Amino acid sequence: FIGGESRKVGDVVIPLGLFRAMELGKQVKIRASREYRRQSLQQDYLATPDAQAQIAQALPFLEKRIGAKWTGELQRLLEQNNYDALVDILLDRHYDPLYDQEDSKYQWSGELHRDNSQIANELITIYSRITA
Repeated sequence: FIGGESRKVGDVVIPLGLFRAMELGKQVKIRASREYRRQSLQQDYLATPDAQAQIAQALPFLEKRIGAKWTGELQRLLEQNNYDALVDILLDRHYDPLYDQEDSKYQWSGELHRDNSQIANELITIYSRITA
């Protein structure tokens, strides 16, 4: 199993052979609640002492991508430690639209919800069904 990504993830480029295998493989959509996504993004991106400074460097690019009215707003939220609002804006205005566009290219073999404690068992069931 491999998480769906674009070919370029940050500064890293997925090798073409692996990326093609990902595209040609069976696709299972995994959804998660907004609260789960907020929590895991904050745990991942704020895990190091210099994380806030690194995020601050990326925000001008993201503000430009989501529109001029956001200039300085994301930075302000970061400085105020208002991470929930910051994550919500980035998900709603930038990341989810990109994911939705990419998701429309696939035929899903199944769909799971990440908040379900039985997700591993459900994934195994889907895998068994699509490889049979």
